[in-house]
Amino acid sequence: MSVTSPAPKVFGFLPQEAVPGALLVFVAAIAMVVVNSPWGPAYQSVLATSFSIGPTGGGIEMKVAYWIKNALMALFFSS
Repeated sequence: MSVTSPAPKVFGFLPQEAVPGALLVFVAAIAMVVVNSPWGPAYQSVLATSFSIGPTGGGIEMKVAYWIKNALMALFFSS
């Protein structure tokens, strides 16, 4: 009979596998606070700003919100 060691803990109480979920909840809570604060219009303005990578006229141009969504999807599905 073998004894398995418990999963490593982060901050002494959070299992290592739960860190991505906890980070997602934390960032979502911060985003909700910012959107409902006086900084909300500035936050919305930043997300609606276009950003491009590559040569002018031939690069990839998307709003900041789409860049964030695409980056998060790539990170989520790569692990």
